[in-house]
Amino acid sequence: MSCPWAWPRRRRAIVLLALCCAGCGERGPHVVPVSGTVTRHGKPVENVVVHFVPENGRESWGATDPAGHYTLHYDRQREGAVTGKHRVWVEVRPKNPKEEAALAAGTLPLHPQIDQILAKYGDRQNSPLFVEVQDGEPALDLKLD
Repeated sequence: MSCPWAWPRRRRAIVLLALCCAGCGERGPHVVPVSGTVTRHGKPVENVVVHFVPENGRESWGATDPAGHYTLHYDRQREGAVTGKHRVWVEVRPKNPKEEAALAAGTLPLHPQIDQILAKYGDRQNSPLFVEVQDGEPALDLKLD
């Protein structure tokens, strides 16, 4: 014989479980992986942060390594950027206190034309570089010429 008070509890448990499961999964905009290489006149541009600013939505960013390679980050859980048109701008931003000290001392490895790069592409509002982020794009190489 079943307890009459057990049924409401079971129904509540089932409803709560369904609500919890409905909240699972990826939320937010469609984000696709984006990586590539940043160069100027064929030379890699290292130790810069590239920012992809979409027409609508959250900005993505990625730091370049000594080969100029970057991978964009959308948030703490996802790498990439939202699909669509983005303005791209760059900045020199040390990753840690050691790099900050090297930048201040002038020993942080930077592209020989970093001043010209920042003059043209270092402003979020005025950078002339635009790219289109699409699904299935293998790499977005950026030429800062």
